[in-house]
Amino acid sequence: MKKSMALICTFILLAAAACSQKPLKKNNPTAVSPEKRFFETFEKDLFNTSKVISANELIKNLTHLQKMNSGGSHYYPLERDSLTKMIQSLSSFPYAECILINRSGTIIYTMFENMLLSKNAEIFPSSLAILFHHCKEDEPYILDVAAFPTLAGSARLYFGIPVKRGADIEGVLIAAIDAEDVAKIIELKDKAIDKAGTVRLTRAGVDILQQVQGFSAPDDADKPAVIRTEHEEKFLRQVSYRNILWFIAE
Repeated sequence: MKKSMALICTFILLAAAACSQKPLKKNNPTAVSPEKRFFETFEKDLFNTSKVISANELIKNLTHLQKMNSGGSHYYPLERDSLTKMIQSLSSFPYAECILINRSGTIIYTMFENMLLSKNAEIFPSSLAILFHHCKEDEPYILDVAAFPTLAGSARLYFGIPVKRGADIEGVLIAAIDAEDVAKIIELKDKAIDKAGTVRLTRAGVDILQQVQGFSAPDDADKPAVIRTEHEEKFLRQVSYRNILWFIAE
């Protein structure tokens, strides 16, 4: 078993090194917003990670380890450490958490939160269950910034993608980034607001999940949103990616 674990760790690190080679940047005449660039990079990193997970049958191995020695406690730390290093080597951003779920919904890996291990995604109906169900349908999904009491309680953005082996979906990979870090990455000048007028990000990290007074979302996707006060009108730039729609106040 120890030899098997060592071989798996070697394969993980070799695959991580291959995936982490980034192509040279090319000049692009079409400007891409920092928000879209962030989401595209986030998804690409997760996709590369999912390929390594699938190629090394890590979902199968981690599921097996959980069934051994009271949850695989004897061998799990080595496997977890190797997987964490691989994930971090393939990530462009600091993850606040990373979670791997097998096809039955059992959480078989967490980067930090031990209390989630061996639990089923279904017992977290407002967070992990939503991501799990969308990804099982081969649909990458983003859970907008929110504070989930059972998931550390801090404001985070969650991104989930399916882990595929050929045409089969064998699990779900989820990563979270703290709202404060997202704001820094996209160089947010003021705030990001959703269509309902809820603040999802702020530069200062305050007032998240508060409602914006005077906010009005457009009916036309090509038009900006507006915040109207007694003294002025402030127009907001629109950003969309997959299921996310933000209006950026600058």
